[in-house]
Amino acid sequence: MKETKLLTYNTFRFGTISGVSRGIRFHTAVNKFCWQASLNQPITVWKTAMDQYRPYLALSDACRAINFFISEINDGEVFNILTKNYTVRDILDSINNFSKMRKLKNSELNRISPKEYKEADKSPVIVVLDNIRSLNNIGSVFRTSDAFMVEKIYLCGITAIPPHKDINKTALGSTDSVEWEHVTSTTELVNQLKKEGVKVISIEQCEGSSKLNEYTFEKDEKYAFIFGNEIKGVDQEVINQSNDVIEIPQLGTKHSLNISVSVGVVLWNSVFK
Repeated sequence: MKETKLLTYNTFRFGTISGVSRGIRFHTAVNKFCWQASLNQPITVWKTAMDQYRPYLALSDACRAINFFISEINDGEVFNILTKNYTVRDILDSINNFSKMRKLKNSELNRISPKEYKEADKSPVIVVLDNIRSLNNIGSVFRTSDAFMVEKIYLCGITAIPPHKDINKTALGSTDSVEWEHVTSTTELVNQLKKEGVKVISIEQCEGSSKLNEYTFEKDEKYAFIFGNEIKGVDQEVINQSNDVIEIPQLGTKHSLNISVSVGVVLWNSVFK
């Protein structure tokens, strides 16, 4: 006589499931709301349902519940499986709070055209590159200068000029927006800028230099920041002719930043602080 084995089972009543899976469906409430928010679309819901409590179940919680009951309990009972009872308003508030930090698309950045850039009011800032060797660094300075709406870039001495493929690689088109000029002598340029009432500041580590984080930029002043060669830094004669010297405080072992990084740090502090 064959031995009969009884089938053991549990009955689960799942709440409204939400979560990411291979066969994800977007007609369920939470998935639909998240999908609409991710596309920056209005979330559609019946107003009369806003404050109704419903049993919601995260997919991960559903999986954990099934695994638990299979291994621990098989007594034929009926179980309600849910993460928590929420109102639709609770769900929408949670999604809206999260979507406030949604990464913007390029089309949402309100970028201006090179023509609009040239016609716009500029930051009262001039960037001077003193004998920069790297074409990639030059391109990066153009890109950073565009971001902070600088008035002009002076390319001095051996500093290469656009157009050049290695400059274009990092400039990303900003050589078309930012005004620039090449000059042979940095010292002559410094004297000319000072005659025009521009305050000339060398960015360098010197005796008696001011710390960038302690420096006060005057709103009615126009500044020209000089950034030096990757190896030798700003020429000493140029430093001697400058109105001031600013140093970027550093904590590590190198005490040396890439010039394009230095330009970004200084411009942000001068334009926005």
